[in-house]
Amino acid sequence: MNSLTRRRFLRDASTATAAAMLPPFFLQASSKSGSRFPIVGSGVHTYECVHDWLVPPDGLVWGDTHGLAQDAQGHIYVAHTVNKSSMRGEAVVVYDASGRFLRAFGEEFRGGAHGLGVRREKGEEVLYHCDINQCKITKTTLKGDFGFDALSPHGRTLYLIQHVSAEDLFQYRVRAYDLQTGKLLSRVVADKRQEDWNMNGFPVARATTADGRWVYTLYSNPNNYPFVHALDTMHKTAVCIGLPWNWTGASQQEINNSELQVKGGMLAIGSRFLLDRSTFKVTKR
Repeated sequence: MNSLTRRRFLRDASTATAAAMLPPFFLQASSKSGSRFPIVGSGVHTYECVHDWLVPPDGLVWGDTHGLAQDAQGHIYVAHTVNKSSMRGEAVVVYDASGRFLRAFGEEFRGGAHGLGVRREKGEEVLYHCDINQCKITKTTLKGDFGFDALSPHGRTLYLIQHVSAEDLFQYRVRAYDLQTGKLLSRVVADKRQEDWNMNGFPVARATTADGRWVYTLYSNPNNYPFVHALDTMHKTAVCIGLPWNWTGASQQEINNSELQVKGGMLAIGSRFLLDRSTFKVTKR
């Protein structure tokens, strides 16, 4: 019979102690075979973990999934940061109770989506979104019909993103809401030079002037040229500037990873372009 050494005694005792301290759900999950789902919790709070139960829609790649909520109908809302490789930009994805995809929205929360909660107010349910990149809390309907875009420097005008198509989630308009009168202004805030006032794409980068007047947003579109939306929050006007940037292949990833920087009278767009903020002329860097 082999003698019990001090080293072996300490090793065996440590292993036994660690095993005794583990909760039952950990032991069950650890002993699973390839065909068994892990079980977590205990008693009435025992759950089976089904990995990859909620599958994102085509073109959307999960980022960090920080937020999860459920409404009275049992619909499940997932808030995520959106992976940089994603061809779609919606940060909120909705499923029914069986895990079937219903809709997605919230491109304006890309990169910053964190907390998410459903609340009932005045007889109807609403969503509260926490965006850690923009340091703000935003309230929307359950369908995300309106989302926060910007606030004027004097705090009177709130700019909202209005989604206008349930089939094409890339289409939306910018609307202005008068905080003093509590009314949504009838006219669309858009570039009047454009025939169609609907924007098409999803935001990937943003920059704001120091005085808060101008808000610049870079929009990406997997099927068309990217553009910069320049919003004048003081005068409720906007200008859309198309960029001569090939959006196919690896270039799409470069667009999605680009940043905007206000540099005096210029706006730097990634490492490729400069935008004159007075004339809106684009030149290569």
